[in-house]
Amino acid sequence: MKNYSSIAVLALVFLFFYKIGSAQEGYIRFGENLENIVLQAHAYRTILDVESLVQTNLSKLNIRRAVDSAHEAIYLQNGYDLNKDGLLNQLDGFESVDGEKFSPWNSYIETMPCGEKEPFYFEVRAWGKDSMPVYLQKLLTLRDRGLRSITCTAPFKVYLTQKEASLTIDASDLVLGDVYDDCYQMVLPRDTLLAPLVKKISLEPWYNEYYRRTPDSTQQYFELNCNHIGLVIPISVFAWDKAGNFSRCITTIEVLDSIEICPAPKPMIRLNDSLELILQKTFAQPRPLTHAKNLLSRGFSFAQFKNFKVRRSIRKANLAPWLLLGYDQNQDGQLNELDGFEVRQESDFVLSPFLDSLHVFCADFSDSLFIEVRGVDTMVTVDTQQWFKLFNPGLFVETHIGITKILTLKGGTQGEYLFEPLKVQEFLKGPCYTCSEGNGIADFWGRKTLIPNIKRLGSTIDSFQQNIELECCDANKVILLSIQVRKDRTSVAVGNIIAYVEVFDEKHYCPSDFSCGPARIIKGKIVSQNGLPISGTNVKIDDLDGATGNYTTFAEGTFSYHEWFLGWPRSPYYLITPSKTTDPLNGVSTFDLIQIHRHILNIKTFDSPYQYIAADINRSGTITTLDLIQLRKVILGIDANFANNSSWRFIAVDHIFQNPTDPLREYWPETIRIGPLNGIRNVAFIGIKIGDLNNSANPSK
Repeated sequence: MKNYSSIAVLALVFLFFYKIGSAQEGYIRFGENLENIVLQAHAYRTILDVESLVQTNLSKLNIRRAVDSAHEAIYLQNGYDLNKDGLLNQLDGFESVDGEKFSPWNSYIETMPCGEKEPFYFEVRAWGKDSMPVYLQKLLTLRDRGLRSITCTAPFKVYLTQKEASLTIDASDLVLGDVYDDCYQMVLPRDTLLAPLVKKISLEPWYNEYYRRTPDSTQQYFELNCNHIGLVIPISVFAWDKAGNFSRCITTIEVLDSIEICPAPKPMIRLNDSLELILQKTFAQPRPLTHAKNLLSRGFSFAQFKNFKVRRSIRKANLAPWLLLGYDQNQDGQLNELDGFEVRQESDFVLSPFLDSLHVFCADFSDSLFIEVRGVDTMVTVDTQQWFKLFNPGLFVETHIGITKILTLKGGTQGEYLFEPLKVQEFLKGPCYTCSEGNGIADFWGRKTLIPNIKRLGSTIDSFQQNIELECCDANKVILLSIQVRKDRTSVAVGNIIAYVEVFDEKHYCPSDFSCGPARIIKGKIVSQNGLPISGTNVKIDDLDGATGNYTTFAEGTFSYHEWFLGWPRSPYYLITPSKTTDPLNGVSTFDLIQIHRHILNIKTFDSPYQYIAADINRSGTITTLDLIQLRKVILGIDANFANNSSWRFIAVDHIFQNPTDPLREYWPETIRIGPLNGIRNVAFIGIKIGDLNNSANPSK
């Protein structure tokens, strides 16, 4: 067992930095159910993305973990020893702090197979707007076992009969098959059969799990009766083990009265149980107005009413949009009884008039909201009302959860199998809105837009990726996808949507004997500092067996590698290293000489860490007059190339410089190491043209 007293001292140091960072604009915190997330990584994969551990609006997330001495051999085997000296040290990106060894900073960390009951200490680092790093640290001692995911039955309909005007649904009836407790990469599977110990059927809509509530493990049954006629009820089913771990799946139940045995309902209306979801979906529409009848549960009594009206509470501080909407009928600059508003003198809100539709603004989210709906028929008027807390999810977008895609050739010949890609826009019904930090000027409702990107579920996110390349191995399959949205390419994701696409090969482009296995692909992109694709870059990909492949980026700055060998054993890691040596004068002029000279004289120092790298012409780790001399020789044609440097250098796009004003003294990754290919992995580099201080190089040359 490791001694973590030294880590406690380290935590105090990081706490000091965290307090500095907490005073800045932005936040970072660990998500709840953190241990379950780590256990899932132990159970199903070795890679644990930092984005799955934290909630933040800061950018450039990195993570590292304490390396147990018992696991150093695994790190060596997996390619962390970059200089091949048999050690894990600073030259490989490792850091020793008070006797503890930490893995390199990266966008993910590796978990060790079957690492249950093992102390798991890690740190997360984000970069604030004021260029100050913000740190979080956590020590977990993992519980034994992680539950394998359970599968719910398909959505189904339940019919009430003459003999059974009500019936009871058992939670175990909603789970397919048996649930096993297993361990990743065990030689022999565990023989512990965990029966579907389903302890709860939640009648709350599944989206309420945004609240991070701990599920109730006692409710095993639910009784359906006439009150549920016509409703489609989202159900969250939880399977529990003895240690308190849980896994969940989602299904729906629709209750029908096929022979009309239920009595005719009394005139009544009630608000929909999914009211919050309705408002969130409406807010994703360009004109977010919700008709009064769409706020109600649809039962038999619903059809009796011919007219519906709705009114809501309004904070007095939020009346400005209502004035702009034209509700100030007497033009006195106020909203009061003369305009149909009900003013509550003892409180800070007013009630709107009864309207056909409900207006909601950004200011209403994360606030308490009162809604009252009135139904009127020929004989009676009925009201229903509710106060509730309107949760702010940070993302409003209408999506197609699932679509179909037909393979279509993209130029070339049939034998090339180049198909039209799957585009993220195919899943979006409209813009992606946010009430927090976004792009552009807020619209009338207070919303700003976000930029979407798409990836295959389980692959590393690439914030540049707008499309997914389809292949013959995708034909006649259902592919799970993750759609994420961000303010810009460097920001963390503020929302994640799980969707699927069913791919069809209707024209039989792909041969029936096409050899397919799990997708094992590395897809990469290389761009300049201003986001332009860098073509003609050589990319070397090495694996554990010493096999080397060389690839060249296309005009879009992209490259790809396929692991065609589908057998075992497979390479546990890959090293991706880009290089480009052409045209050292590309983007280089006497203006760059002047900038370096002004920096050396401290007249105007560099404002970007990439400028330091570009100005280190002789690759000495310092900026001196020797760099000026060598750059001048190349400009004058005395030297054809830089003596100790290449024309371009490349850095992992998600790297965070610990000291942006002195980056040459620290380790930064010019090679990206990734773990075993269990899907499509995306990597990205930023290219720095040596000698080009003003970013004027043509990346296509």
